[in-house]
Amino acid sequence: MTITSRAWIVLAVSAPAQKPGDTPLACNLNTLTHDERERHHKLSGKVFSAVVQRRELGDGYNFRLDPSRL
Repeated sequence: MTITSRAWIVLAVSAPAQKPGDTPLACNLNTLTHDERERHHKLSGKVFSAVVQRRELGDGYNFRLDPSRL
């Protein structure tokens, strides 16, 4: 995995929770090429498999990741 990929993963999982009234964040995977969708799927799997703790908060979720699994 490249440093760029790792930086993206960190940003994706550490983004602040939305505040009431904020515009929701949405992702349209149809804008990705076939190869980009495959890469997204692979990297998403790595992130989800690295989750060692999940906690629901009042305004979102908190995930703890094991960096050795990334």
